[in-house]
Amino acid sequence: MTFEGTLATGSSCFAQIFEGRVRGLPGVVRFWGPGAFGVVDEFLYDKGGNIVGSDQPQVLTNATDERDPLFLDCGMPGGFTEGNFSSTVELYGGG
Repeated sequence: MTFEGTLATGSSCFAQIFEGRVRGLPGVVRFWGPGAFGVVDEFLYDKGGNIVGSDQPQVLTNATDERDPLFLDCGMPGGFTEGNFSSTVELYGGG
């Protein structure tokens, strides 16, 4: 499963809106969701625009790694441009 997306204009280190495409998960084509302080709750959508699941990525998974504290990049002029994350994905069943 691959997420490819962006942060909405006006997002900051403290509040974000994530959106983009999902590849590799049948029935899911895009994601959208708000976040705050590196904790995000996104919805997953099918090609018809229906919500078919959700995920809760932890964007700053290496925030406590003293050798590579990527969270510090957020306050720098270049910003936070990439990093590791892990996510729990839940697909909603249809009836």
